Amino acid sequence: MLNRIPAFDYPFYYVEQIENYKDANKYLLEILRQKKNEDPIGRNVSNRGGYQTSHFWSHELFHEFGKIIKPYIEELKKEIRLKDGIQIDVDGAWINENKGFNFNVPHLHPKCHFAVVYYIKFPKNGGAIGFQNPNKAASMFGLMDATDCSHFRHDLDIVPKTGSLLIFPSYFEHYVLQGDNIDTRITCAFNMKINENES
Repeated sequence: MLNRIPAFDYPFYYVEQIENYKDANKYLLEILRQKKNEDPIGRNVSNRGGYQTSHFWSHELFHEFGKIIKPYIEELKKEIRLKDGIQIDVDGAWINENKGFNFNVPHLHPKCHFAVVYYIKFPKNGGAIGFQNPNKAASMFGLMDATDCSHFRHDLDIVPKTGSLLIFPSYFEHYVLQGDNIDTRITCAFNMKINENES
């Protein structure tokens, strides 16, 4: 029997729809409303078109959102076998609002360990999120058309839904494709760092 060894597997996780996503969306949409009132123009980072808020991870409503997704973060700790005395902290959070033909260029999330994307609203024909294989050598074998094994693929596109949650290493280069959506596509992205427990 062939036993697979998980050699250098990437800790990449997806929840199709979190529990209590409607409450989560209520908190985050209120943050978006407040931020757009404070700054109607927003930031321009990897986004081409659309609107991006400034950081708000200390916002009271973001803490309420954090309570909803806490079980998934606890599960992540077990998945990556986090040692005693080590904790995961949020370090930066923002909201993106895109319509059709808005997109995000390939980018990384530096100075953190995990990046997270939560889908507050994903409309029909919204743009998928794409990832590039960090192991550039794997796609040079020329097996992309011969196997469905993601190890040999150069890229991977994921079409989420409202309430979906993605957690992936920050060194994964990723991007958002253009969509044909008339309605808005709204996401909350945030970074996580692994630190020693200060208590």
